[in-house]
Amino acid sequence: MSEINTELTTREIQKILFENESVTLSDEVKKSISDCFNFLKSFSSDKIIYDFQFYGLYSLQKGTVPYFNSNFYHYDTPADVWCGKNYDRATYPKSFLYMHLCSSENQQFADAAVLVSYMNFDDVAQWTGTKIEKRGEDYKNFKREKAEKLLALLESQLPGTRQNIQHFYTSSPLTYLDYTGTEQGSMYGVLRDCNESVHSLVSQRTRIPNLFQTGQNVNSHGILGVIIGSILTSGELLGVNNIIKQI
Repeated sequence: MSEINTELTTREIQKILFENESVTLSDEVKKSISDCFNFLKSFSSDKIIYDFQFYGLYSLQKGTVPYFNSNFYHYDTPADVWCGKNYDRATYPKSFLYMHLCSSENQQFADAAVLVSYMNFDDVAQWTGTKIEKRGEDYKNFKREKAEKLLALLESQLPGTRQNIQHFYTSSPLTYLDYTGTEQGSMYGVLRDCNESVHSLVSQRTRIPNLFQTGQNVNSHGILGVIIGSILTSGELLGVNNIIKQI
């Protein structure tokens, strides 16, 4: 993709992206924008591996489950650290992440928790095209089965937890697909290669001057990645050192 010489003003970008206004652009700028989007489209699903999850939010009875000030990871075998997503119906789930949500300072007991495990999109592909709360009873039964298996595995690692769960909400890759529009409902962004980090890096800068990007695919992935990425993107406008000082 060629370098871009004609500069888009911040106001023009704002009109295009946020105010849905038409802006008269030169042919060179139009071509630059087209080249940029074609470049982004080149990162298709057959070139980038995404991370798919089955997610549960759990409400706990007050004063029953001691608060964890850290994440709890479980893997059936050491190999599942890397291969936990290679499962079948009989072996699901092979791993999970369990964490408590903090609601107050010096918290002693947990009020709510999150339980996350891998889920391949093929598991829910038959309901592609359906909408939230309109996927049918088979889908609800499918999610209920997966949730109960996850809870059983959690209970085996932390006995007494299951009986203190008042109610829970679950989501699958289809949920994320509807709410975020990510590739096949993936979360945490594109999968990074720790051995060749530069090759999987998406910069906050684009080749269109004054146009920046942020989010879970930029710089680093996941919740922490979004925080760091937002600082880097904001730093392009305000200066990273100024933001760090304020933090």
